[in-house]
Amino acid sequence: MDYLQVDIPAGTWTSLRKDMTSAAGIPLPGSYTREQLGLALRIYIEDASLLAAGGNLEIASKTMDQNELAWYTHEIGLQSGWNELVLPLAEAPMETGTFELTAIKWFRLSTNTMSRANVLRVDYAKIVLLEGVTPPEEDDEAAGLLCYRGKTAAECFTLGVDENGELVGQMGEQQLAFGAALPAEVWSHLAYAVDPAGKTVTLYVNGTAVATAAFTGPLPGEGTLTLGCGPEGFEGRTYTGQMGDVRLWSAQRTPAEIAANQSRLLPAGTEGLLCNYR
Repeated sequence: MDYLQVDIPAGTWTSLRKDMTSAAGIPLPGSYTREQLGLALRIYIEDASLLAAGGNLEIASKTMDQNELAWYTHEIGLQSGWNELVLPLAEAPMETGTFELTAIKWFRLSTNTMSRANVLRVDYAKIVLLEGVTPPEEDDEAAGLLCYRGKTAAECFTLGVDENGELVGQMGEQQLAFGAALPAEVWSHLAYAVDPAGKTVTLYVNGTAVATAAFTGPLPGEGTLTLGCGPEGFEGRTYTGQMGDVRLWSAQRTPAEIAANQSRLLPAGTEGLLCNYR
């Protein structure tokens, strides 16, 4: 979920909210129970001592106030400054209707800071496995599509992992082989830099260029962006690993920019950043 901020006037109820009902929302990992999942957040409050009782942190799977789980804002342990929280879904003190384990389509954090103005920020919100929960073993390791954008299978660009763990791509109808493997069982930063003038794609792993592949056709135009899967024509290529902090830029990033920003959270409004999924 995108970075959110609100200035809270003294003695006024104010809320940070995100309506994702027209989009995919924040997905929940499949095949898990509520007891195995938690809501992970990074929240900033300028002065936590000013929080009044009665504010809520709410997430909804369909409609706010109808399919939601909620926590009391003043009871989730907020301290002044940045807070890294994981709230078990099964321990939410309030439930309205039935919260479904599909996706979060509404997020709302409401509060009142009583005697003087305050500042509230949410850097990210996502669903995670609680400590001690082991993901099921997959037969196919992490093979599948990481990213797809395009209109059809013949007019798209992709980045994925084949059955041998090698990173592969597609530009239009042309298949791209990079000859580089995705390290197993560790987090890696990948950058896929397209040079439309030179008709090349350079792949970076953890800030280092590992391969460049050439393509001959035109650069695919606008189309649907999907993460972890593709449209018709890509069945059976669902990615089975984990992803976080996916960025789409309006221009090719330089090696220095990729290396400098690979481990940084970028605020909304960063120049050239079209979208950022966390």
